[in-house]
Amino acid sequence: MIRLQSFFLTIPAKNRNHIALPGTRAFPEQLEIKPMDTPMTYKGYFAKIEYSEKDGCLIGRIADIQHPVTFQGDSVKEIRQAFEDAVDAYLHGCAQRKEAPEKPSCDRAVVRVSPALHSVLALVAGRENKSVNTWLAEVVNRKRNKKD
Repeated sequence: MIRLQSFFLTIPAKNRNHIALPGTRAFPEQLEIKPMDTPMTYKGYFAKIEYSEKDGCLIGRIADIQHPVTFQGDSVKEIRQAFEDAVDAYLHGCAQRKEAPEKPSCDRAVVRVSPALHSVLALVAGRENKSVNTWLAEVVNRKRNKKD
């Protein structure tokens, strides 16, 4: 079990909201990282895990919440345990501060567009032999990956 006081890391003011587990070598934005495809899940939270070639370790963060909660490990087993510990520590910290933990966004969303825009989207998606949903999901993921 992680004690909460050892969970929070003292960090520079510009990153004050960043939460990291002890042993994190660096903040994710300081590492050269490569994304992985399949997210881990625990208690309804998803992990975004990347590999740092430079540091030879896996770096992760809880995805789809505003609080940046990070963790790391040198193997799949270690990163899974670190992820579960990070989620538990995040939930425990929220409970201690008497604040509701953020819930990750759901995996489905409804987007309402005009019929004219839907026609344009259908044409563009059709040129790539894809449904509108598949095409939109790929476009959004490409944009997200460029920002990450």
